[in-house]
Amino acid sequence: MKFQSQQISILLLNPHPGKPTYANPDLGLGYLASSLRSKGYGVAIIDQLNSGLSLQSLLSRIVSSDPDIIGIKVYTRDVQQVKRITGKIKEMLPQKIIVLGGPHMSCDEPAVSMRYFEAADYAFIGEAESAFPALIASLKNGSLDKTIPGLIYREDDRICFNTPSFLQELDTLLFPAWDLMNPNCYKLGFHIMTTDLPAAPLITSRGCPFGCTFCCSHKIMGKKVRRRSVSSVIEEIKFLKLTFGVRTIDIVDEDFAVSREYVMEFCQRLLKDRVAIRWSCPRGIRLDNLDAGMIKKMEEAGCFHFSVGIESGSENILTAIKKQTSIDMISKKLNLIKRYSQIKVSGHFIMGFPGETEAEINKTIDLALQLPLYYASFYPLLLFPGTEIYQRLLMEKKIAPDYFYMEFADIDNALNICSAVENKKFKALFMRAWALFYFRPRILLNILKILFSRSGTILFLRAGGKIRYFFFHAMRKNNGAI
Repeated sequence: MKFQSQQISILLLNPHPGKPTYANPDLGLGYLASSLRSKGYGVAIIDQLNSGLSLQSLLSRIVSSDPDIIGIKVYTRDVQQVKRITGKIKEMLPQKIIVLGGPHMSCDEPAVSMRYFEAADYAFIGEAESAFPALIASLKNGSLDKTIPGLIYREDDRICFNTPSFLQELDTLLFPAWDLMNPNCYKLGFHIMTTDLPAAPLITSRGCPFGCTFCCSHKIMGKKVRRRSVSSVIEEIKFLKLTFGVRTIDIVDEDFAVSREYVMEFCQRLLKDRVAIRWSCPRGIRLDNLDAGMIKKMEEAGCFHFSVGIESGSENILTAIKKQTSIDMISKKLNLIKRYSQIKVSGHFIMGFPGETEAEINKTIDLALQLPLYYASFYPLLLFPGTEIYQRLLMEKKIAPDYFYMEFADIDNALNICSAVENKKFKALFMRAWALFYFRPRILLNILKILFSRSGTILFLRAGGKIRYFFFHAMRKNNGAI
């Protein structure tokens, strides 16, 4: 492959799904940009999700910037949009190289995804901070290195791919390219509870050791938890405060609280260094390791909110989905948080698990009403590639291999794919959960506080005044991100 100029330019794209939602700086693209820059390549990021560019305006920007390589992050919700974008790019700029990455490419079967994205030249499974620069270097030398970890490539009519490798020492990564995704250009935080802006997302670790049957995060980042040093994290927070005036940090690890020792060290360093920052864990934490001392220390160090993936009010369902928790433990831990702190907790629940009955769904609704939650969100089970539930349904021929490339289920399309409840009743239960939880005086007051905050007003307007979209996107967690 001969590039037109010696200074190879790369455009990284975060596409818009076409649904009401909101954007945050994309850490994956930020880390990738820093890695590519360190090798001497010119990098730009277009966040279509944040800019609101139409498809035509986006294509005009791409043509005018004339990059050598276009890298596109693919979420499952975006597959149809990405297919349109890649097709148009290849039609207008046939000599340009298109590389796909992101959660969907990591989780779906490479042969299925690459045949759908027929305009894409290459893709990556898993982390690409080392692999993407290696691909560019090999193309620049005129010969594709077919041993690059995680690389998906075409060979004649075959789709070939390599096993990904995961970086073990996260401190070797440069900070994300924050100048390409200035937090001040984003009007909202990761969660509706993040009202003190500007805010920035941040990771302290990668990997998830758990095996929930509805989640495929282990395919994206591996099962082994790899941590940044506390010093590295504190340094980045200080940088964000000093450079961009960031006032809130949203820690978006798969589970920040999996190590009590790490959390305590992090909190103590914030206090010792007098880093006055508000922070939350909006993506969710497990409750197992929380105790009174840890809760109090987190609040003292600036924690004001975290989310909890409760999922179901049925012990049978929790066992079936391999959640490794219990209703009793959840209740005790949430009451412990309420007793020892003012930290606000959002609970997340999923309906429609395989074989789930109407009685079990009602148990989930009842549990949500009983627990001391500030907010709650209820999702229909959304199938994602690479999950145990998806693989089982595929083997049972209850879904087609191209399921994800048809209309994706969302709040207006709450498909009941595998529970024992018929569709009409399922949708009624789904809306009943929202109504029963939110139409209570205490919760309504919470809503009003948020709606009249700056970020709440912006989000409500972006949701087109649809209160269901407001809460569906305001209190999202992993479901919307894969």
